[in-house]
Amino acid sequence: MIEDAKAAADKIAREVSKNGLQHLEYVVHILFVFVDNLFLPSDSQVLKTLKDYATNKKSGYERESAAISFNSLATVLGVPVAPLLLTSLPTLFDLYMDKGEVVRTAASSAVKTILKLFPPESTRIVFRTLESILENGKWRTKVGVLDSFKIFVSSARDQVAAELGNVLPKVETAMHDTKHEVSSAAIKCATNLCTTLANPDLVPHIPVLVKCMMNPDQVPACIKAMSSTTFVAEVTAPALAVLVPLLLRALNDRSMEVQRRTVVVTDNLVKLVRNPNVAATYLSPLVEGVQKIATGAAFPEVNFSICLLEFPSLLFF
Repeated sequence: MIEDAKAAADKIAREVSKNGLQHLEYVVHILFVFVDNLFLPSDSQVLKTLKDYATNKKSGYERESAAISFNSLATVLGVPVAPLLLTSLPTLFDLYMDKGEVVRTAASSAVKTILKLFPPESTRIVFRTLESILENGKWRTKVGVLDSFKIFVSSARDQVAAELGNVLPKVETAMHDTKHEVSSAAIKCATNLCTTLANPDLVPHIPVLVKCMMNPDQVPACIKAMSSTTFVAEVTAPALAVLVPLLLRALNDRSMEVQRRTVVVTDNLVKLVRNPNVAATYLSPLVEGVQKIATGAAFPEVNFSICLLEFPSLLFF
């Protein structure tokens, strides 16, 4: 039976490939999909019908067949069909919670095939879709999404790095999920995403940075390690997207020693931010915390706050 569904799915994909993507909405040639003795007539809306099959709670065969069909469409039609299949991802990820293992396997295969179609330039759009699914999905769906983010690390490193400021807070939230599988997947995902940082000074600190996201109690140890690091490489937007949330936590720490070390780290980083626009975007949240320490702390390093004023754009925030 599954072989029949696969053959029918491939037939539809080849027909659409021959006649154009517009036939994903209306197949104008004589085609059929054999699913539990149901036939897909020539004027049916293919994508809508497949989504209906995928959400049919009464038939595991239809749900599996739908996932197989989405996979066939992606395989046969290739990159041009990627934007049209983007809206199918929530439906496919929902199948990760299916009771049938064969359905879950088919859905996972379809998701991977679809995601590999997207070029690096589409990373932002795809990530927004995945983030929405992560926020609203159940536990297996969340694990699947977290694993899917990692697909782009090797093929779109620069684009992933540019998205760290948006995606890491969502992944960090998943680290605190009550389901161990989700939390574990989120830690692995964050670690993998952070490998896209192009700053060699930060690479050795990635594991501890991720630990800080998972457990704020690790912040003092992380700041201590970083305060003894000599930063020499330019600090860019992706690096600040990872570091600024950590520094904000450290500036609010009750320990005077943690605050002092945070001041040292921030001073070193600020001096290496060469793009005023990047400084204005990422460093402005630090100003309030720094000024608070500068007026109330009793150690000389607070004078570094003057360094912040070297970026006039910060004064507007």
